[in-house]
Amino acid sequence: MIDYIYSDAGSPTKMIIWDLGRRCNFDCSYCTAWMHSTTAPFSDFEEYKKTAEFIHKYYSLYKKYHKENWTVMISFTGGEPAINPSFYKLVPYLKEHYPYMRLNLTTNGAWSKNKGQFLLDNMESITVSYHCEGNDKQKALVRDNLLWVRSNISNPEKIKVNVMMHMDYFDETVDLIENFLKPNDIKYIPRTIGDDAKYRSKWFKDADGAMRRTSHVYTGDQLHYIKNHWNSKNKEVQVARIKKETANV
Repeated sequence: MIDYIYSDAGSPTKMIIWDLGRRCNFDCSYCTAWMHSTTAPFSDFEEYKKTAEFIHKYYSLYKKYHKENWTVMISFTGGEPAINPSFYKLVPYLKEHYPYMRLNLTTNGAWSKNKGQFLLDNMESITVSYHCEGNDKQKALVRDNLLWVRSNISNPEKIKVNVMMHMDYFDETVDLIENFLKPNDIKYIPRTIGDDAKYRSKWFKDADGAMRRTSHVYTGDQLHYIKNHWNSKNKEVQVARIKKETANV
């Protein structure tokens, strides 16, 4: 569990990244054994309750010695939180006992509509990571869920997609962005795979015996596509800032 501070619309927010466990229904080659497992046991709900109590005590003590009006954002991650049965007990428990906590989820998006409705009803925001190494059935389900979520929310900021820009499936990621996410007004961020382009950029045997490659080395054209997104995004931010400053004059 990692925590850090950021400013949300002028209000200081304490974000708690809550890792709910290793279990995942995807098995991506760029995700190490210590980050995911297709067979790891699910964590127990009672353990989650203890963690929630610790967070509450920590937050109460922190707030006691700070004058600002602090808020708390819980960001669930894993593994894949949405396949964990205890997750669907934990969320109502938090809302009942710690209603000041704002809830966010990072997920691979491969869930049923019933679970999707639960997420829409209970999460303040949802981040879907799109993985090209999923099978065709999984990826079709993710795209269908994204359309369903987008059609059932009025605020497009509630959902965004981290597009994992796989070097071997780069055309697929571009097609997803240009012909699916953009036309359907779904917010997205292209994510390079790996913290740099050299560390473990070649195949290696992981601790679980699987072959993995956790950093990707991109071609010049691939990097150009990714950089163009960020250049355009920076221009949008600058224009928005100028408009805001002009309006306040």
